[in-house]
Amino acid sequence: MPRVLQKATPPGYTLTITGFAQLLSNAGPNRANMLQGMMIGAGLAFLALFLVYGSPIAVLPIVMAIPAICVTFLCVQGLTHVAGVSYFVEYMVVLLSLGMSIDFSLIVVVRWREERLKGLDNEPAVGFSIEGARDAQWR
Repeated sequence: MPRVLQKATPPGYTLTITGFAQLLSNAGPNRANMLQGMMIGAGLAFLALFLVYGSPIAVLPIVMAIPAICVTFLCVQGLTHVAGVSYFVEYMVVLLSLGMSIDFSLIVVVRWREERLKGLDNEPAVGFSIEGARDAQWR
């Protein structure tokens, strides 16, 4: 940090510099923090889904996210042999995989509830809700 900036700082205040270069200086694979963050996010997601579903079946979207995370990490690993990949990608993979699996499961549950309110039995309601959610995904 330039001495001029340090001298211009009022007494009792701390001056820090932020930016992309400072982010990169602390960059690197810190897998322990990523794993902890993923576990905290999955735990909070489970709590929210448990409140929506009202049953332990809420763990299913999180279980569905695990293969998505693994496959995406494999794809990113292959991409690193062709191009440089930022360390942010690991965090984005985890967040997007969890988010999309939770979002898709909520769409299916909402559509299933709608079909049940229309008077359909359980199995046809499941079929219509999955077909409707799949169609909504491509719109």
